[in-house]
Amino acid sequence: MEGSYVYANARAAAQAYELIGDGAKAAEMRGVADRVRDAVLTMWDADARVFKHRDLQTGTLIPWKESNNYIPFSTGLVPAGDPKYREALRLWADPAEYPIFPVYTANQKDKAEAAAAGKPGRTTSPRSTRPGTSRCSPRRCASTPRRTSPPSGTSSC
Repeated sequence: MEGSYVYANARAAAQAYELIGDGAKAAEMRGVADRVRDAVLTMWDADARVFKHRDLQTGTLIPWKESNNYIPFSTGLVPAGDPKYREALRLWADPAEYPIFPVYTANQKDKAEAAAAGKPGRTTSPRSTRPGTSRCSPRRCASTPRRTSPPSGTSSC
């Protein structure tokens, strides 16, 4: 879904080229935006009524939902006139899917189903699998000023 940022950037570049009078470059950038938009829209799962990531090795849509699946909405990539895409927003109204607090990037209903199936996965960095461990190297932490004390079991970097 991060390709949605490429879409937004290409659209912005097209506008900038228009402003300086380079219509050919503006058209090229609109073409890039159109190709990226078309590729992202192929990640719409019509059965689940949400965007999903695609496994690059198998080409299949990955069944888990996460907040990144909503980036196409925030970048203006989703066709505003097509009501089918609004269906994806229904999950934000369900606290079992995306609770307001604490904030999760992974859909919590999917996470619970995976754990029940014996595949809980992990949502932390491999370097931060134990409480109290840092997600970054001591050298990086030493060079990063701390604004406040981090919560127990977390790093401020």
